[in-house]
Amino acid sequence: DWQKLEFAVQQKEPLTQAQREVALTHTANILGRTFREVTTIYPLFGTSTTPERFLHIIYYLGKLAIDEMLNNNKRIVTFSPVLRERLGHHIHGEIWANKVKEVLLEKNLMNRPRHIISANM
Repeated sequence: DWQKLEFAVQQKEPLTQAQREVALTHTANILGRTFREVTTIYPLFGTSTTPERFLHIIYYLGKLAIDEMLNNNKRIVTFSPVLRERLGHHIHGEIWANKVKEVLLEKNLMNRPRHIISANM
């Protein structure tokens, strides 16, 4: 699958419809998705200058992952302060909500009307 995707991405001439379908079939296998799912999303990534952009993205992300595993080249992912804050609030909010639900279940209050007021963000 990987070699077929690599062939399609490295080809200089535009892909024929048959070559594109073969590449998308192998890409679907790599991603663990159906051919229909991949062919549905594929055109959303393409541009007029790079119609096969989806295949390129998948190939180069995979290539980075392979390089990371084989050569121990670790990547560092950083998040902006705003995103870190929002993710943190989401995580803590979810923990809080799960705890509230747990207590309601314990006290057999899930099916009763309730009004919860919280100062949590």
